[in-house]
Amino acid sequence: MAPNEGSKVITIQGASANEFVLANINHAGYYRVNYDPTNWQLLADHLNGDNFEDIPADNRGTLVDDAFNLARAGMLDLTTALSMTQYLVKDRHFIPWSMALRATSYIERVVGAVPEISDLWEPYMRQQISPFYEEVGWTLLQGDYNTEVGQVVAISNACGYGNGRCVNNATMMFDLWINTNNNSHIPERLKSTVYCTAIKHGGRPEWDFAWQQYLTASASEQNRLLSAMACTRDTDTLNT
Repeated sequence: MAPNEGSKVITIQGASANEFVLANINHAGYYRVNYDPTNWQLLADHLNGDNFEDIPADNRGTLVDDAFNLARAGMLDLTTALSMTQYLVKDRHFIPWSMALRATSYIERVVGAVPEISDLWEPYMRQQISPFYEEVGWTLLQGDYNTEVGQVVAISNACGYGNGRCVNNATMMFDLWINTNNNSHIPERLKSTVYCTAIKHGGRPEWDFAWQQYLTASASEQNRLLSAMACTRDTDTLNT
């Protein structure tokens, strides 16, 4: 499209009425893509099917990202955007998950103060991420970038959305640190998740311990601890 053209109509040949059209393959261009309601539904149906990986990982993430940002701009129904997340329960690639979590974060900011909605959203996301978490577990996986980063994404968000097994494991790791004054058993790439989870689900003792560690920690460790201390849900601790 030329710079002086406000719009341009292109006729796409070859797609039947029951076949979806997918644009911006592999997220090659830096732009949003909107579709008509029928095509969004066809895309959602394909993602929910067995062959969802026919759509490249970049595009699976972009579909969720585009849908929520278009909904945020009032250009797409939020129900349609939410339908694009249903398939995530099957996805094990970090790119779609990372893009989806970034795209849906604004929903959490908006509904966080509305218990009637947030009480539904957190269990839904916990349900979606838990199978990924159960597959990767806490034993560090060695492999390609997707494998290693995918494990971090799965664990951090399973804990973040309150998966009980994840929370228990993180708090036990933190408690061991308190009891031994040694955190070498906590994998480097999982420290932020462990610290935040333990402090979020703990109390004043966990926060005070993190503060004491912060006072003598290295710069990188201080950043992790400072972020983790902000995870507390005890406002009285933050005010003292």
